[in-house]
Amino acid sequence: MVTMADSTDEKSEDAIPPRRGLGRLIDRAKAHPAITLASTVAVTLITFQGAGEAVEWIAGKIDDIRNPYSELLADLASLSLDQTPRYFESNFGVAEFESEVCIAEPGAGVPVLASCTGSPPPGEPLTLFIHRTDEVEVRALFDGEALGMYAVTTVSADFRPQIIVLDDERGELGPSTYRAATDWAPGPDPIGPTDVDVFLGPQSSAYAEVFSLGAPGAYRGFLLASAPAGLGSLDFNLEAAHKMDVDGKDDDDPRLLTSFRANSQPNTYGEFRDDGSPISEVLANAGNVRMLLYEGTEL
Repeated sequence: MVTMADSTDEKSEDAIPPRRGLGRLIDRAKAHPAITLASTVAVTLITFQGAGEAVEWIAGKIDDIRNPYSELLADLASLSLDQTPRYFESNFGVAEFESEVCIAEPGAGVPVLASCTGSPPPGEPLTLFIHRTDEVEVRALFDGEALGMYAVTTVSADFRPQIIVLDDERGELGPSTYRAATDWAPGPDPIGPTDVDVFLGPQSSAYAEVFSLGAPGAYRGFLLASAPAGLGSLDFNLEAAHKMDVDGKDDDDPRLLTSFRANSQPNTYGEFRDDGSPISEVLANAGNVRMLLYEGTEL
């Protein structure tokens, strides 16, 4: 018969319970070279401030190193058309670029964005802010304190935020194609944009598409784009784009658009107010969105 005492005496090394608390955190640190310094500092904290603070500190540092973009990803996921200029400044830093653009109505009556120079200006001014980090550019177009549009452009191959389409995650920005990001139903191209714009220039190329959904989208439209200042190593179906851009006009052939969208990857996603207001009429035009993506660049 094996007694409790015998069982205790005969325990092997394999029966030793796993380390917990600080010991376990330090074991994790040893497995990751970048956390070695954190382990050393933790020992110092134990000496001078106690184990409790050391455990909390090193746990935070391990999470920061293993998930270096967690805070930025959370800030992007929280974007909405209810945000104010203060939200963007607080989360993405002071805007590196700011300009005024005006809503103008040419003879055809279709509102467009134009420079606010001239006296009087061609229309009501809107303010565009561009916030930049090492990973993204975030554009925010305001009418006073009301946000009319935001657009997130990735500039780093290592940073792949989720494409957010009307509160729904539609795949990673970078690996996902235009078609995949809007693939809600079966079919060759089930959800198509309401307007597209292609630009092929001597220094840069760009593509923008918008989805103006009105009431079914809770008066929010969304956009996907290949912005000139964004990550340029993504797939861009140049053959289809050239055919769509014949004579500088977007081709109406749906087969070309389907081919382009299935074989090209956006570097930008965003949302705009789609409630019938003047700013929503402007942003329902993909050419105006593309113009905003060129603002703040030297292209």
